[in-house]
Amino acid sequence: MAKNKLFLICLLFLFGSSCGTVPFNHTSNFESATSFFQIKNFSEADNSRWMEDLSATIGTKPLRKLVIPGTHDSGAYNISADSDIAPDSGLTTWLSSYEQLKKSFHDFFSRQKEYRSLLKKFMAGWSKTQDKTIYEQLKAGIRYFDLRLLKRKDGGLFIIHGMYSIDLETILADIRLFAAEHPKEIIILDFNHLYNLASGETVAFEQLKKYLVRENGVSLLVPAEKGINVTLNELWESDKQIITFYADEVLTSRYPELWSREMIFSPWPNKQDIWSLKNSLEEIMAGKLYDVQKENFTCKTLSGNCKQKSSDSLFVLQGIITANPKMISDSLPLFFTLEKAEEKLRKSEFELQELKKALDLAKERFKKSIFFLKPFYSLAIDKLNTNISFKQTEVSLTKFAYRKAKEEYEKKPRNLEQIAKITTPYITEMLRTDWSQQDLNIIITDWFAGTDYLKVIKELNQK
Repeated sequence: MAKNKLFLICLLFLFGSSCGTVPFNHTSNFESATSFFQIKNFSEADNSRWMEDLSATIGTKPLRKLVIPGTHDSGAYNISADSDIAPDSGLTTWLSSYEQLKKSFHDFFSRQKEYRSLLKKFMAGWSKTQDKTIYEQLKAGIRYFDLRLLKRKDGGLFIIHGMYSIDLETILADIRLFAAEHPKEIIILDFNHLYNLASGETVAFEQLKKYLVRENGVSLLVPAEKGINVTLNELWESDKQIITFYADEVLTSRYPELWSREMIFSPWPNKQDIWSLKNSLEEIMAGKLYDVQKENFTCKTLSGNCKQKSSDSLFVLQGIITANPKMISDSLPLFFTLEKAEEKLRKSEFELQELKKALDLAKERFKKSIFFLKPFYSLAIDKLNTNISFKQTEVSLTKFAYRKAKEEYEKKPRNLEQIAKITTPYITEMLRTDWSQQDLNIIITDWFAGTDYLKVIKELNQK
């Protein structure tokens, strides 16, 4: 009985202090203002040949005039709680500071192994941006891939986004397979962030040359001299399919198969709510000056790092909301509370099942026992019935605790997928309506599946 009282006291403490003291400040009306735009159950069409299918309409268009569907952090689909933390952002460094976080949440986590495991599960939700492999994305119609590349200490090349995702070799094998099956589909790879790769280091380029070839050994890589105004017809005639931007000017100046990132303009909005994102993207489309180094609109004139959308470079419209440290940290205590509530529920339910099994066994032995042993089994049965009654009450309370923890957790943006389920349909709707007459080129989103993102982009190409 004392144990059950202690459980109730702990339960009250859990919701009275831990959850109650967390400020529930929503991020700029993120959820309430955008509830209309939700991912719907659109049937996923096979868009493997959409460029070929539209060849009569888009074959003579310059690359800069095509509307090309892309994905943001395209290779981050393989991130999970089992992934290792990657050194690609200040946020990752902050989240990796276990000692600081342990001090804040010592009531929840007393063992380092358990703490690290749960923290990685939490981080995975804020690192994973896609749920389809590169090959699956290609079949769905995606033609531009945003990639962050890291070389590990052992020399392995991996795609990362806060955490390690998938090795470069697997991605290139997917691309080569798809290119062989669909020779008229043009693919753009944008290696815009390189980590632990020294300027001029060729290890990644060697893999590109090794994998991105046809069966007869002919390279699939489009030379940079073709330029951004090359047409699909010209690319088809050249028998080249893959345009590769690479964030190392030493290599791009040395190897003609690599395109300089000076030929592509991809400003990062860095906005945390849908309306700020819309305004920022419209300023970008209107040609407002953007400082690519500071990642803001403080430029007064075109010079140095100050750029704007123009016909002289490919243009990437980033239709994504960026989670900042505050958005992430606000959901962290709620995540921990939910995880502990779920763990308690699992444990209570397991213990209840074990008590019921013990009761069934005691009843069976009572039936088979000789008469002078029956009182002992009878006492055991009574005690088990009492314990089961208490445990059923405990299960009911832990279910309530879990349900309340889940309700509080779901009030806030809690991972990138949940954010994308509002953002991507909204961006798609803007492409269909307000932005349909804009000078668009490459569009990138998170979690495009379940929307008509590809359908709208194909329609734009036919105008």
